Amino acid sequence: MLPVRQLAEATARYKRLGFAVQQFEGGDYAFASRGEVNLHLATVERAQPDESTVAVFLAVSDAHALHQKPGPSR
Repeated sequence: MLPVRQLAEATARYKRLGFAVQQFEGGDYAFASRGEVNLHLATVERAQPDESTVAVFLAVSDAHALHQKPGPSR
């Protein structure tokens, strides 16, 4: 699960990258899915990105192409 301070901003960022986003009732939890990748996002109001030990590494064959032309989301 990835902690985010502003869920709406985080889900918008993943949508721009071609992820399908599903936010759950209550507004503090969402999934971002693209192909075989499924990320869980949760609101943590006191999250401090500068001090976080959370890290995600996604290995892709061509990061530049992925960033330039987001693919279809499921």
